[in-house]
Amino acid sequence: MRSRALLTAWIALVWERSVPVLWPGLTALGLYLILALLGLWDWIGDPWRALYALASIGLAGWLTWRASRGFAWPSSDDTARRVEADSGIEARPHEALVDTPSEDDPIARRLWAEHRRRMAERLKSAKARRPHAAWAAYDHWAVRGQIAVLLVVALMIAGPAARGRLSEAFSLTPILAGGTTLSVDAW
Repeated sequence: MRSRALLTAWIALVWERSVPVLWPGLTALGLYLILALLGLWDWIGDPWRALYALASIGLAGWLTWRASRGFAWPSSDDTARRVEADSGIEARPHEALVDTPSEDDPIARRLWAEHRRRMAERLKSAKARRPHAAWAAYDHWAVRGQIAVLLVVALMIAGPAARGRLSEAFSLTPILAGGTTLSVDAW
């Protein structure tokens, strides 16, 4: 089997298996970024920013930990099955290439060698596909899309102040309440 197909299948399996582990933390980070870009932390200041950050980190960490208990790195068999499934190959030819006959009979050895040759021929055209839509299975309400849109809108609203707001949101220095008010000039 081609090593590129195996690597592609392994990466796809890792991505699909890591989505349920990563998405709670990424959601919490996205919400924190949106609030920072909109200037909420400038408006209410600390300790609310710190409390929200700690609560978000705690909740995301707990959800990620809980989901990571079900995570398993793909084995070589998982990867081979994925390539075979993506290529529409049946009869598990990868197993024939790594397996050996149970008897040491010369006729059985020749038969097995011919079987392995045929299976190797089947695997020459094997290809792995891209990862399946793993996010959709865990994000029924399309929160990832909503967060992406809100991040873009918040970046546009923040304008030139975005860099400062983001650096303040992640700095350890306290933010005093009562920052500048937000004004939007629309023509």
